[in-house]
Amino acid sequence: MIKSEIHELPLKVNNFKRMKNIFTLILLFISAGMLNAQEYMHIHKSDGTNSQVPISIIDSITFSESSTGTLTDYDGNTYETVTICDQTWMAENLKTTHYSDGTEIPLVETNWRNLEPSDKAYCFFGNDPENGEIYGILYTWSAAVNGSTGSSSNPSEVQGVCPTGWHLPSDEEWKELEMCLGMNREESDKDQRNVARGTDEGGKLKEAGLNHWTTPNEGATNSSGFTALPAGYMSDGGTALHQEDYAYFWTATEQSGNNGWYRKLGFNDSGIFRSYEYQGRKAHGLSVRCVKD
Repeated sequence: MIKSEIHELPLKVNNFKRMKNIFTLILLFISAGMLNAQEYMHIHKSDGTNSQVPISIIDSITFSESSTGTLTDYDGNTYETVTICDQTWMAENLKTTHYSDGTEIPLVETNWRNLEPSDKAYCFFGNDPENGEIYGILYTWSAAVNGSTGSSSNPSEVQGVCPTGWHLPSDEEWKELEMCLGMNREESDKDQRNVARGTDEGGKLKEAGLNHWTTPNEGATNSSGFTALPAGYMSDGGTALHQEDYAYFWTATEQSGNNGWYRKLGFNDSGIFRSYEYQGRKAHGLSVRCVKD
């Protein structure tokens, strides 16, 4: 029998790796049936509170660390950032109107339907700059990757529209984030435009509450600190759609000459959609989140 002191470990960052190894050992004992079902894991938190969990109900333990910071773009906009596992993400939607070298991105307000897949453009939802202050700017895929062919690598190494020292995340980098939040590899690889993958991973990314999201904002906890907002999208037909209902994010990964991979989070689902169809058409305007190099 393992003594209960083994379960009483302080939850401090400097003990993170040591804890992970010990908890892994404990789980091996659980799976082998070597621990008494009446034993508890006692958790002493750094804020002074304590909790205990019966070992008999533990199926798995997911470890993650997060920290926050800030980032400033060429236009002088400052964004919150958050570190989730091994990645540091913007915790707000990008709203720069210039590339990092000062080159201006074309603002298109009335002729969006005439754009080609290779055209760089941005807009504000409803052509209202106040929407940009809250929800960020909507970019075509070519604007997001700054005319490059994109990348499927992890990291993507495509700076695109992102500030210096940051890059547009590839499809694989989004998968890394999703698996960090609990999704398995097989699930992360699924191409599903109309069916969300995973269980609660999208809820962990969405801003909680109904200040910006349509009710019920299913499963939203924002436990990751990502704070996804439902900016909607600009269709290649020139119509702005689904603000407050859905968040759409470009990846740096091209699917074809006309489409790029993207992610979608919805008000009525706690999972994450992955696709290249429809909203993935390159002349659509979607949101951008950058990842630190």
